[in-house]
Amino acid sequence: MEETEEGFIKLYTKTVNHEETVEDSCEEDSALDSMSDELELVNPGIPTFKNLRHLLKVLGYTQFHKLAHNVVIGNQIIVRGSEKVLVKSMIDCLKALLPKGCCRVISYSSKYEDSWRCNFLGLTEEVTLPSHIQTSDMYAMVDIKEPEKSGDLSPPDCDDFVGYHFELTTTTALPEKIPTVLSKLEVAIMNDHLNYSVVEQCLICHKEEWMNKVKVLFKFTKAEGNRSEEDTKKLLQVLGAQEEDKQVLKFWMTGLSVQYRTHMLSATMSQF
Repeated sequence: MEETEEGFIKLYTKTVNHEETVEDSCEEDSALDSMSDELELVNPGIPTFKNLRHLLKVLGYTQFHKLAHNVVIGNQIIVRGSEKVLVKSMIDCLKALLPKGCCRVISYSSKYEDSWRCNFLGLTEEVTLPSHIQTSDMYAMVDIKEPEKSGDLSPPDCDDFVGYHFELTTTTALPEKIPTVLSKLEVAIMNDHLNYSVVEQCLICHKEEWMNKVKVLFKFTKAEGNRSEEDTKKLLQVLGAQEEDKQVLKFWMTGLSVQYRTHMLSATMSQF
């Protein structure tokens, strides 16, 4: 089973050899990413995030909500910390909020990388953001502050975040009404009556629903020529999308594969 760039699930009729699986080409380019896994095993007692529900409980709803909003509207998400395995686990969890095609990842780097290269960026703790980024409202950064070292030599519980602090930096103001898809995703994540495997299926369904809206909007506004603002507004009403959803739809449109875009444009041109 594989998730497509549009966020849909592809089923195979034969077993896929894991060694033949090619990772998303967007998850490359960091020099530190090419290091061996030995780096991640330096301290096996470092806690890691297991899923979005776990992340929400550790960060608290307020910080999680602000971070998740930045994710779904396409702002660059930066996670800075000294432990690669912890930084990467947070990024891996946050990716589940987006269709696969919208995720461009550099999981751990010793230098800042521009947002056009990645919308998820992990940084070593000594990296300083460029001044033009610090004054921008197009990013959100989580600084992971580890607890001070103690004389206790026993390894900590891998699920124990006691002593850790997470500082969220963002100048992006939360709108009066949040995007509909974010609201639906959060409701699923916070439903403790659901096993998390069920939550994951709910997240996939919500992303599929909104990617379908994105496809209709792409065909209407891009493939079939310029449309007036009034026509687009009427279409959004038909789709059940509101003003607060426009930024999400625009960003998620970048997650459509090149093959899909080319096919839609070619099919439209062949009609004339």
